[in-house]
Amino acid sequence: AVVQSSTIGACVAITWHMIPIQETRFFAAIFLASAGINAGLARSMCRPAANLRLTVYLATGFTLMAMDLRHADLARSRDYGFFAAGFVLLIYVALHLIRMTERNYQHRRDHEFSLLTYQYQQQIGQQRLAQSAADSQRLALVAKYARDSILILDDTHRIEWVNDAYTRTTGYTLDEAVGRYPGDLLNSPQTDPASLAKLDHSRKTQTPVRVEILNRAKDGRLMWMETSINPIFDAYGKLQLWVAVERDISEAKEREAELARARLTAEEAGKSKSRFLANMSHEIRTPMNGVIGVAELLAETPMSPAQAGYVETIRESGRALLSIINDILDLAKLQSGTAVLEALPFSAKDCIERVLRILQPEAQKKGLHLSLADPGPDNWVIGDEGKLRQVVMNLIGNALKFTSSGAVTLTMTLPTETSDLFKVTVEDTGIGIAPDRVQAIFDSFGQADDGISRQFGGTGLGLTICAMLAERMGGGIDVRSQVGTGSVFTLRARMAHIAAPELRKAQRERRAVMRIRQGLTVMAAEDNRTNMMILRKMLQGTVASLVEVGNGEQAVAAYRDDPPDIILMDISMPVKDGLQAARDIRAWELAEDLPRCPIVALTANAFGEDREACRLAGFDGFLVKPLSRIDLLAAIAGYFPEKALAEDKQRMAL
Repeated sequence: AVVQSSTIGACVAITWHMIPIQETRFFAAIFLASAGINAGLARSMCRPAANLRLTVYLATGFTLMAMDLRHADLARSRDYGFFAAGFVLLIYVALHLIRMTERNYQHRRDHEFSLLTYQYQQQIGQQRLAQSAADSQRLALVAKYARDSILILDDTHRIEWVNDAYTRTTGYTLDEAVGRYPGDLLNSPQTDPASLAKLDHSRKTQTPVRVEILNRAKDGRLMWMETSINPIFDAYGKLQLWVAVERDISEAKEREAELARARLTAEEAGKSKSRFLANMSHEIRTPMNGVIGVAELLAETPMSPAQAGYVETIRESGRALLSIINDILDLAKLQSGTAVLEALPFSAKDCIERVLRILQPEAQKKGLHLSLADPGPDNWVIGDEGKLRQVVMNLIGNALKFTSSGAVTLTMTLPTETSDLFKVTVEDTGIGIAPDRVQAIFDSFGQADDGISRQFGGTGLGLTICAMLAERMGGGIDVRSQVGTGSVFTLRARMAHIAAPELRKAQRERRAVMRIRQGLTVMAAEDNRTNMMILRKMLQGTVASLVEVGNGEQAVAAYRDDPPDIILMDISMPVKDGLQAARDIRAWELAEDLPRCPIVALTANAFGEDREACRLAGFDGFLVKPLSRIDLLAAIAGYFPEKALAEDKQRMAL
């Protein structure tokens, strides 16, 4: 553009000055204007180049005119004036022509673009129309051949169209259904009014709804339908129609009913099992209480060595049988989910050390070294001390049972303020377990080897119960073992650590007096003569007086005449059972504004629901038969710490 415009400008300038006559100048001006028009017409193609050419041409023309005006004669010439005016007019016409040409070109271009856009939009519209038609056809096919019933309802909820599945399900054809309300065809007296109310609310509020409704087919059979109804609105938000999809769920409802019946049957079976176990527990523990209690009393009398051996055999056999009974009951409670874990403060270190003291004689008898690695400072935790003791005692007991020489070593990781993990590791040098039999020892009645139960005894329930208890405590039991080398059992449990400010309070709560002071009056309500005799012997020399009654009615009467310091109440008694007797005593205390007398349940029923029933009846404590003298005295002492502390102070003063 620069070269072309410069060349043309130079040619015009040469022509302008080489032949200084008006005709030559006029020719040069016409040529320059033509070049300008040509440049202007090209602006739509390349505007910068065209503008450059126009600028050069205009500058050339005005420069030549300015140079002519320097000559006074020529400037005053009338002919030159006409020429100058014509030159300016020529430039104006050229520029006007360029503008008109550009406008026409732009208009034509816009028109062509609009035409192309319209054609493109038409093409897109046709494609969309074709796609919409195809989609509509597919949707129509889906609606027609769908297995679910599909209904199209008008804005008043009258049927406009139904598919074939509707006819197959309900028996009503399209002609029979059109113009009718769905409820007029399908509702029956058995239809739930609440479901109908939901449908009516959806219609009034123009909102979607989903209900399960019991309908009636044309042939009268009842069927459960899952109905989903959705409103369809136009672009302005006006309701156009409703689309309903119905599915026959009669089979699913029948399966649901069967599952409910099966669940009820299973629950009833579980209750029957619990009742059976409770009855068996009561029937077995009651005579066992007599056997073990009399054996303990007999062991305190003068005997020959042979007689002492016989008595010890009775006691050991009784304890073994009681252990089996407890294992079976514990397993039943864990499997049924009725076992409840307590959350009380206790010393974790003291708990484990007490277990070691209990089992130390057995280890010494076998010549084994039973020890506890130093666990560090004592930590108090929140948890179920009894269940923890049961698991640890079982793990150590197994280690002692299956170890003939060597040692059983315990290590502990106590909870801290930053971690609630409690770990006890029991390592022995016993017979070990084959890797493929490790899992079997946790199965009910399972052993690592079929001959173990014959050689070492046991039911095979201990580790099963331990594993389930560990899981309930938020942990588990890990095992590492090698045949002939020994085993390592690790108990993991979650127990909250008690912070230092709360430790003293927790220690006060746990400090119990393990002896009975003279001066207490105890009432014992027990209908079994043997059990009463055992209670009498166990309390002999520890209380000021023992009031004996044979049933609940006598217990209430004796309490009204002269309230004792504490009541030991059997649950299963004639005339009036222990639960009702406790309720009557609590009612009498309330009516007469008497202080609460501790009532401790003595029962052979060891289930959690029995404990809860006793608590609701007004009992303060719960002891399971067969009774241990130590447990009985400890339970009584727990209700009179003031007397024990007072006596301790007197002894310190002396």
